[in-house]
Amino acid sequence: PGAPRLVVLAPTRELALQIMGVIKGLAHHRKLRVRLLDAGSKGRSALAAGPLDVLVAVPGKLVGCLKRKELSLSNIRALVLDEADQLLDAGFKKELENIFQSCPRTPEGRPLAQVVLVSATMPATAVEFRNKLFKSVPFLDLALDQAHHVPHFVETFNIYLSAKEKTSMAREFLAREAEGEGIIFM
Repeated sequence: PGAPRLVVLAPTRELALQIMGVIKGLAHHRKLRVRLLDAGSKGRSALAAGPLDVLVAVPGKLVGCLKRKELSLSNIRALVLDEADQLLDAGFKKELENIFQSCPRTPEGRPLAQVVLVSATMPATAVEFRNKLFKSVPFLDLALDQAHHVPHFVETFNIYLSAKEKTSMAREFLAREAEGEGIIFM
């Protein structure tokens, strides 16, 4: 079965397609193999194209593939929940529990994968579910109270570009300069 290093979960097919487009546009410079697993794709055929590094998926489809052993999370290094407030809603509870339980653990029970929750809002009910589901994961909450305030321990730099220049500059940066880990906001 396929075994991605990065899994990005989205609550809707439309958002998954949008994320896939952005990642695919950037990933080829690092020769990363990216696949989409959404409600419109057939699990086995979507994963049959060979090895993969990044999987963009909707929760229900991912759980189905895990149950049928078409996919393994044995190599996962990061699990990203985009629009986490929607994913942490009770409607996705069982799927998220199944996905998280499929991630490999240390002998102490902590997940080997880094868990990243991305959301513009995080209501109290989502925080409560996050703390219950990911109780073994230490979270660092980064919230921007002001538009240009970033905590002192987060290293940043900005490049101001026109909308047309963003994708080509991101590709150029990844091809020539990127090393280590980080996040690019476009």
